[in-house]
This record gives sequence, structure tokens and C-alpha cells, in this order.
Amino acid sequence: MKYLNKFNENNNSNEIDLEYIDMCFVDFIDEDRYKSTLFRGNDGVNIDIRIPEEYSIPYSTGSIDDLIKVVKWKEQEYLKVKDALNKIKLQMPNLMYYIALVDHQNLESDAFMTIRLNYNISYFHTI
Repeated sequence: MKYLNKFNENNNSNEIDLEYIDMCFVDFIDEDRYKSTLFRGNDGVNIDIRIPEEYSIPYSTGSIDDLIKVVKWKEQEYLKVKDALNKIKLQMPNLMYYIALVDHQNLESDAFMTIRLNYNISYFHTI
């Protein structure tokens, strides 16, 4: 939290601080499942969080226990994302977000939760 408090000095601008955003998602970085990139001429951020295979295609086993395990795991993931977004709001209160899930297209591809952050896109949600 010391790192997060350091950035609270100037939270009224509409600049994107990618380093701060990355630190808000440190749990995913530590798990080596996180990637962020700037887009739209540094006007937005695209974040991909890789979903481990055992949580992305639960229907492959047909087991209710597997489905329950996946639902519980995904709930915890969403709560971690919500926590990260709330931390971002401290520094960048006007930043908006949009989340999409990109599941396996085939067994060779990874599944991702994609989060887009931007100030100027009307269909994004307020943090």
C-alpha cells in the first residue's frame, strides 16, 4: 500500500500511469498470468489475464464438482480484479473499464480475461 499511496498526490489528471496500474494487479503478475499494453496512442490500457486451462474449459469433464470448483475460482478472480480496479480509482478516478472473457478457441490457445481501461469510450463502465 505504500507504493499506492505514493501516487495519490495528483489524481485529477486524465493521464494513464501504466506502472501504477500494473502494481494494482500485482497478484496476477506474481502468478505470471498478467500482460498490459497501451493502446489508442497511449489513451488506453489493454490488460490480459491468462486463465489456467483447468478453469477455462470445465465442461470437458461433465462433472458438477468440477463446475462448482471453476465457479468458485472465477468468483475469487473477479473479486481480485474488482479490488485492483478500486485501487486504480484512487489515482485515476475518471478512468473507465470494460471486461471480456476470451475462452479457448481450440486446445492450443489460452483463455484470457481482457480488461480495457480508457477515459474516452462511452460504452465503458465507471469504476
